[in-house]
Parts: sequence; C-alpha cells; structure tokens
Amino acid sequence: MKFLYKYPQQEFPYRSLVDENGRRTRNDPEFELIDSGVFDEDSYFDVFVEYAKVTHEDILIRIKAYNRGPEAEDLDVLPTVWFRNT
Repeated sequence: MKFLYKYPQQEFPYRSLVDENGRRTRNDPEFELIDSGVFDEDSYFDVFVEYAKVTHEDILIRIKAYNRGPEAEDLDVLPTVWFRNT
C-alpha cells in the first residue's frame, strides 16, 4: 500500500478549515486544504508512505519526504502505527 500526502510549509490552516466548513451547508462543497491558499506559492512537502507485509507478523514501513519548495525547510516526521490487540 502506498500513498502520497502533500503537506504545506506554511502554518497549517486548522482554524480556517474548521471555521469555513462550519459556515457551509450540506449543499455546499467541502472547504478543502487546497482552497485555503497554503499551496499558492508551491512551498510544500511530498510525503510518500509505503507499507509492505513480509509475513503475517512482519510489516515494513518506508517514509520518504521531498521538499518541493524553493528554499530548504525543516520537516519533523513522527510515524504513528496502530495495532489491533487481538
């Protein structure tokens, strides 16, 4: 399983997302991250996460992050894995 997450280098607009979606009705489209303007300057990270199952008890995870902005930026990655207790 592989997925791509685009994370903005500007401050993440949590409040803007919550406030704007709170104003919208069921008939309005959802206010998305891209609608907030944080990607307007093309300063973001592409974060690829890949999962592979080696055996029924062995899972591998690879995380690759690429800076797509014009300047060097720091990115802290805190992987979180959830396991089902059976």
